[in-house]
Amino acid sequence: MARLARYIMDLDGGISPRDWKLTSDYVIDDNIQNSAKVASVRVTNCHTDDPVMATEFILKTQDQNKRSKTDKTYHLVLSFPTGETPERETLYAIEDKFCDALGYGTHQRISAIHKDTANLHVHIAINKINPESFLNHEPFFDKRTLMKVCQKVEQEYNLVNTPHGNDNIENTKSQIKDFEYRTGIESLSTYVGRITKEFNYTDWSEFHRSFADHGLVIKKTRKWLGYRSGRS
Repeated sequence: MARLARYIMDLDGGISPRDWKLTSDYVIDDNIQNSAKVASVRVTNCHTDDPVMATEFILKTQDQNKRSKTDKTYHLVLSFPTGETPERETLYAIEDKFCDALGYGTHQRISAIHKDTANLHVHIAINKINPESFLNHEPFFDKRTLMKVCQKVEQEYNLVNTPHGNDNIENTKSQIKDFEYRTGIESLSTYVGRITKEFNYTDWSEFHRSFADHGLVIKKTRKWLGYRSGRS
């Protein structure tokens, strides 16, 4: 949770919230405008507006659950089409609807509006541990729920209709970028995009050989060509 919270708030410092370089009025918009990435930060259900104190509070809540072996943090990203920039109050109202639908309405969370890409997006770090029962809540068929809420909020707030589901390429790219930011590890997708710029081939056999030289294999699936690591 701490690593994700630090990332979505674009803060410097160590993994401990106490080490983060954060001014006391960070949540105030005038101060946030200095960030190239973050437009606004919101803390919900934490009995404080201070994101550092909220993160520490969430970590203590998560520590109350010793039995759960699964991730205790749910990371939700709401991304909007290029050029669509709803007001902050609208974005947070939409956030509430998604969290309520997932069963996280009363759970502690920290959210941040990011403006560093062509697509305005909201990162939401949710504590999966219920603050009263201390049980780890795992949404049932969350992808289906998210798609339904997407359709509802698009109609309610007169937003651009977008495809929902696994074919949403922009959402996939956002998830890949987020993974790389959080872990510091280059994804396979980024790696392939980088090395293929250096490929020099005239036929399919040379193309396959170039991939093999980098430990990759091209495989034909039912609908398209895919690649994977050739290392076992």
